[in-house]
Amino acid sequence: SAHECREPPVPNLGGVAIVVSFVIAVVASLVVMATSGWPPHAIGIDVVSIVLAVAVGLAFVGLVDDVRQVPPSWHVGAEIAAAALVWSTGSGVTAANSELVNLCLTVLCSILFSIPCVLL
Repeated sequence: SAHECREPPVPNLGGVAIVVSFVIAVVASLVVMATSGWPPHAIGIDVVSIVLAVAVGLAFVGLVDDVRQVPPSWHVGAEIAAAALVWSTGSGVTAANSELVNLCLTVLCSILFSIPCVLL
């Protein structure tokens, strides 16, 4: 299939190392901040936790796609759910006075920013 005919071939499961490294870096940063006297509200542990969970969830969809080819709708559905979850924390796009418009912009940005990652 076209999914598996990339030149040069892309190694399966390559994203696992990237995600593990990302998670370790974020957790290490949180530990350093917490032990350096940063106040909890400045660290934003609740938002960071949600964003980290979203990143791991999206990586899981990619992992499943590496092992078993999944339809593109899975990727898009996961992106929409992830963007909505990030938006619900107040960390999404806030360019308009309308919450619905901001949610839609957050989803659009999430999908547009993920396209280069999917094409790699």
